[in-house]
Amino acid sequence: MKKIFKSLIKSLKTRWWLWLVVIIILFVVFGGNGKKPIVELDKVATKTITKTISTSGELKAPDSNNVYAPLTAQIDQVFVQEGQAVAAGQALYSYKEEALNSAVQAAELALLQTKQARETAKESVLNDIDITYYQAAVDQARAARDAAHFAYDQTNNETNKAAWNAAITAHELALKTYHAALEANPDALDLKSAEQAVTSAEAVLTAAQKNYDNKTVLTPISGVVSLARDASGQLVAVSQKVTTQGQHVVTVFNPSALRFEAEVDETDVANLVAGQEVDLEIDSYPGETFSGKIQYVSGTSTLNSTGSEIYIVVITIDKPLKTFRAGFSGQASFKIETVSDVLSIPSRAIIVEDDDDIVYVYRDGRAEKTVVELGIESATDAQVLSGVSLGDQVVVSNNVRDLEDSAEVEIEE
Repeated sequence: MKKIFKSLIKSLKTRWWLWLVVIIILFVVFGGNGKKPIVELDKVATKTITKTISTSGELKAPDSNNVYAPLTAQIDQVFVQEGQAVAAGQALYSYKEEALNSAVQAAELALLQTKQARETAKESVLNDIDITYYQAAVDQARAARDAAHFAYDQTNNETNKAAWNAAITAHELALKTYHAALEANPDALDLKSAEQAVTSAEAVLTAAQKNYDNKTVLTPISGVVSLARDASGQLVAVSQKVTTQGQHVVTVFNPSALRFEAEVDETDVANLVAGQEVDLEIDSYPGETFSGKIQYVSGTSTLNSTGSEIYIVVITIDKPLKTFRAGFSGQASFKIETVSDVLSIPSRAIIVEDDDDIVYVYRDGRAEKTVVELGIESATDAQVLSGVSLGDQVVVSNNVRDLEDSAEVEIEE
């Protein structure tokens, strides 16, 4: 045992330098480097602070008209481009004329054929049975029945009720007589069917002529063109493309009438009133701010796309750009309250610890933890009611949360 102990002592004496290295490393790792945190400072100053509420929204076009395809046909030419200004009555696009003209010609031929069939049916009807007379009797009886019903509804007396019942009986008798005449003369049924065919052919021709007349689609109002897209994201108004009747093809809107509709939650909406000033940032115009005013605040709540209960606030834009488009998203900042010439500190100097607002004040080379009482806050500054004085310097660097009370610091140059 003594030999082992002597051997260990000898080993330590010969390797003393290794122990020295270990001690130095431990000293460096566990805080023996002596370096001070480098911090950035800003002064406590007097400023004007405006409290704001910011929320998202998008541009909407209340003064706009959607143009829908009047027929199912192939587009021939498109006369406008996205963002183009147009006047009311100006051509937007046209359909291929050949197919529409062929449809008119086919409808005209069909009408001619049905009219010829009707004349043939007329010649077959026996002269001794006047179907037209019986049809007129039915029509007169129906009119008398309806008039008696109206008179009864107005007075609700027994006399008029009796007259109504009598008129009903007379109408039923006229119908029986008419049907009996038709059964006595089968050719009359053929005539009625032929007349119905003529009526249907006339309706088809009218529709074909209307389609031909609508081969050029016009804008209903003056404004700016916004071309619609289909479910795959492709433009609808394209040459050679077939539209379906009722399909959305173009929107024409007035850019000066665009409104920004913001979604505001119930905790903030009580602070907003008509006429209040608003700053708008449109995502498509980074770095630019547009001014506006609240036009009105909705009186009832609604659910947004995420299922949250919100209120719609409509904002007019003071100087909208002609390049604005409905659907552009952005942010609205509502000015709620303004205080002037008050003591303030930068918002990035403030941290929260145990429900207290804390700042680190620089004094004699040290960062001293200080509790402050705050007033209103903007996006960049906060009003200070107590805790610091005018001219004090506070730490605003990113490492403020890593500081300890009264820690020695160096000022960033």
